Amino acid sequence: MLASISSLLTGEHRARAMAMFGVAGGAAAALGQILGGVLIEANVFDLGWRSVFLVNVPVGIVALIAAVKLLPETRAHNAQRVDIVGAALLALTLVLLLLPLTEGRPLGWPLWTWVSLAATIPAVALLGLHQHRSEKAGRAPLIPPTVLRLRAMRIGLLLAVGFFTTFGGFMFVFALATQGEAGMSPLEGGLSLLPMAVGFLITSIYGPRLQQRYGAGLILRGWIVQSVGYAVLAVVALTVWPDVTPWTLAIPMLIAGFGSGLVMVPLIGVVVGQVPPAQAGLGSGILLTSQQTCLALGAATVGTAYLSLAGTSWGQGGALAAVALAITAISLLMTPVTAKLR
Repeated sequence: MLASISSLLTGEHRARAMAMFGVAGGAAAALGQILGGVLIEANVFDLGWRSVFLVNVPVGIVALIAAVKLLPETRAHNAQRVDIVGAALLALTLVLLLLPLTEGRPLGWPLWTWVSLAATIPAVALLGLHQHRSEKAGRAPLIPPTVLRLRAMRIGLLLAVGFFTTFGGFMFVFALATQGEAGMSPLEGGLSLLPMAVGFLITSIYGPRLQQRYGAGLILRGWIVQSVGYAVLAVVALTVWPDVTPWTLAIPMLIAGFGSGLVMVPLIGVVVGQVPPAQAGLGSGILLTSQQTCLALGAATVGTAYLSLAGTSWGQGGALAAVALAITAISLLMTPVTAKLR
């Protein structure tokens, strides 16, 4: 999708489209929690929590029809073969990393989880070696080393890792906390995220205009605003918990959503916009792969840390506050990195 945006649009129109793409992802993550709560409460076909997967069916059908009807053909003049070996090595690396992080804690961290995590290192090395040799041989590697050597791409990937890992982890633990000790229903827990979605909506309206004025500096401001939102959430979790409601959580969630939107709106556009047009598809693919990987990685790592703390004297409120403060610290650490973007 990002490659199509890069090839079909230019100037202000491309910047706005990329901004909308980024905000759509964040808003969808927040709104998905609300819709999931509605479906669980409705207990469609007596499926319970499994009914949330029904969302993919109509959305996928509509997206497929819209893509066929509305998107023009954007095909490279010189088609390259798919890097099947690279895709297989990347998939293997992700499985070796994510599977033990997801299943390790509930299984008591058996030996195979540590072996799998250790095997991630040679898998990454093998993937890197294959990508380097493929590019040197004139083929089209899945993750081109030349693209990774671009300064903007390296910084952008670091920012993406910081943002999407913490965002994915927070969305996971927030659902556990609100529907745990706080005693909220799935619908109430989802509605608690509505202010965050509103924050994303506001940035989708004004973000492109602000990006023209501040450029990459908008991302830096976003990190600061986001850190304030999560810090306020930590205070609420420490002082009010477990007597929280969607109303008591509204202010910190609105601030965090607004700040998160200010990070996401320009991040994709600024990074992909600095990649040469001929490599826009590869650059966007790397960025989006990192996004999806980090969302899953965040749920696994942050979720494990949260559950470990929640089972101690910290309780779920203290564990949520610890996660929120950790995200605050990471957000502030990202500001000097963001300052290196131009």
